[in-house]
Amino acid sequence: MSSNGTGMGHLTRLLAYAQGLEGLDVRFLSMSTAVPVVGQLGHRYEYLPSRGSTGLRAATWRRLFLDRLVEYLRRTRPDVVVFDGTHPYRGIDEAIAAFPSTRWIWSRRGMWKPGLNTDQLEKTDWFARVIEPGDLAAPADAG
Repeated sequence: MSSNGTGMGHLTRLLAYAQGLEGLDVRFLSMSTAVPVVGQLGHRYEYLPSRGSTGLRAATWRRLFLDRLVEYLRRTRPDVVVFDGTHPYRGIDEAIAAFPSTRWIWSRRGMWKPGLNTDQLEKTDWFARVIEPGDLAAPADAG
């Protein structure tokens, strides 16, 4: 599951994970308008419009997001959901509670600036595991 946007950053990281999972039923749920690229690479995907794409008020979009996410989880029954994004959306916590047998992993970038985005980092507890892919800057990551 990737967060919003128009580029391929979050999707690229998820595609890299998917390459190592051959033989498993890998699916993508994405708020990125670039998600059709995933289909061109042979993966099943669904597009879930971001708030910015819909123009909806925040409260209205959050309800839509939760309803669509829960409907997707009911239909696909995943064992694991990997959310790749900087900001886990409100509603993910409710979906986690509604599907207690599904393991949730947060894939997020490193290099968080100390003292910033603490509200997002507090959401770490929502997830069974957090993955911060290593890169050349990992030794300097003090965030």
